[in-house]
Amino acid sequence: MDIQTFQMLVLLAGTLASVGTMFWKIRKEIQRSQKESLEQKVAEERRAMALENRINLLEQKTTQYGEILSTKLSDLIQRLDLLYSLFYEQISSKQI
Repeated sequence: MDIQTFQMLVLLAGTLASVGTMFWKIRKEIQRSQKESLEQKVAEERRAMALENRINLLEQKTTQYGEILSTKLSDLIQRLDLLYSLFYEQISSKQI
């Protein structure tokens, strides 16, 4: 084997090693990018779920407060009706 052939083989081996290293680095970068993208999607999904849970909790509390308010309003109306009837009885008894 002459010196030129040996130099070409060494150059070819070096080139192949460089190309292999380049492909390996590109593969690692793609994997890292995909991992980051997936982590971002998971984080966004968690934020969306947390927001949805907060909305559901607010809806439940709003419904509960609405029911409480409705009950208190009904009680108030009953008391006002009773007060009105007592007031009407007093007025009626004084007129007779």
